[in-house]
Amino acid sequence: MLNRVLEINGRGVRCAVLTAAALALGLGIFAGCTSDQSNPVGTVIPPELDLIDPTLVTMKFLENQGTVTIVDDDHPFDLSEVLYLGFKGDEASSILLSYDFSGLQDSVGADVTISPSTITSVTMYLYRTLGYADVGQDDDDSDATKEIFPGWKNFEIWSLADTLATSAYPGIEPATADFITSEDDGGEVISINIPEGDFIDWWETGRADLMIRAGASSEEGLIGYASRDLQLNSQHPRALAGTTVGVTVSVTITDSDDIEHVIVFPATKDVSTFHQLDEPGDTFTDGFMLRTHFRRYPWLRFNLDALPDNILINRAILRCAMDTLAGYGPLEAAVVSEIALAAVSGVDTLQLADLEDAVSVISGQTNLDPTYIAAEQRPWVGFNVTSAIQRHVNGVTEDETCLILTAGEDVFSNYDVVLWDPEFYLTRFQFLGTGDPDFAPYLEVTYTIFSGGQ
Repeated sequence: MLNRVLEINGRGVRCAVLTAAALALGLGIFAGCTSDQSNPVGTVIPPELDLIDPTLVTMKFLENQGTVTIVDDDHPFDLSEVLYLGFKGDEASSILLSYDFSGLQDSVGADVTISPSTITSVTMYLYRTLGYADVGQDDDDSDATKEIFPGWKNFEIWSLADTLATSAYPGIEPATADFITSEDDGGEVISINIPEGDFIDWWETGRADLMIRAGASSEEGLIGYASRDLQLNSQHPRALAGTTVGVTVSVTITDSDDIEHVIVFPATKDVSTFHQLDEPGDTFTDGFMLRTHFRRYPWLRFNLDALPDNILINRAILRCAMDTLAGYGPLEAAVVSEIALAAVSGVDTLQLADLEDAVSVISGQTNLDPTYIAAEQRPWVGFNVTSAIQRHVNGVTEDETCLILTAGEDVFSNYDVVLWDPEFYLTRFQFLGTGDPDFAPYLEVTYTIFSGGQ
């Protein structure tokens, strides 16, 4: 017989004709492809359960929503392992650097001196991290691939008007003093020739505070480069024993015996400006985002009053429409968890340790691409939340709860499958908001009524 269909908040869903046997088979298949735990009712099916006539409802009304920023004191922003350069949409970042040129390293021989007559060349090197060397599926769903991280930039080098203070960032770009040079490049190792006269000025001053900015002719894209604090050498394209990581200044000089020496100066400080950065709004009318690197995590609480008490939740899916044109960054896990509403409502920041203690993991997806969804699924991304909805129906949660969407933090062992933590790379998952009812986030719940106890 035909399944009953309920329409909540203007959304109707059409169901296929299912026999009891087909439904049971389908539930078994679904159970094999999700991490969702079996719920208390589902472990023993009551004899009064009517498997022939399940009901499908959709719920779109958000009682409450917001975004919380997760703070990890062990990873402050100015010690980020990746530096970001470029622009994407309305967002942009430059790289700020400070160098100490007050003397040479002890390993350099006493007969080696730096002067206008001994300098052969001065080169600045940036190393693009390996997360920005991947390829992805083409938009036409063919077998062709394309580079999904365009990295061709016009690298402009400027001197700063004042000493770099990394604690001021993220923030507006600092005032500049002089334009130094520019170079077009897009490889994994960026080499920028520095005029020897400018380096001599830095050497005589004993220091240099610089900015690398993506010029107007650069390709769109926010690209990550290794910082001086990079620990994950597997993401460095040339990291070998003894490699100086970060943005370096390499000076080639010739001594009195015509022997060349290469002296590498690492940055003493570096930071990304992120002087243009979209911040989540107070409501989800115009959309919401999950952002790594800054750990901006959205949470949602749906009105579930339409669900009766005496039901078995066969399946509950949280569906969010993803805007792949606004998204960017490397693949990342997306995890849905249950959390007490009081832990996030009206809260701007939450310590990472407190998040780990407060959440109950429901389900998630690993290696989710913020820029691509298969044609048959567009634009929807789904998460199985059956166990959370069943607990609500059963009344087993003492406090009001909501759903929170996060990246693959260490506490989520089933989804923490990459080598880096969420603060490492910058990925933005952009979801469409409640302003357009056709693409608002919603819960899709299939349930069966029974007359037995819970």
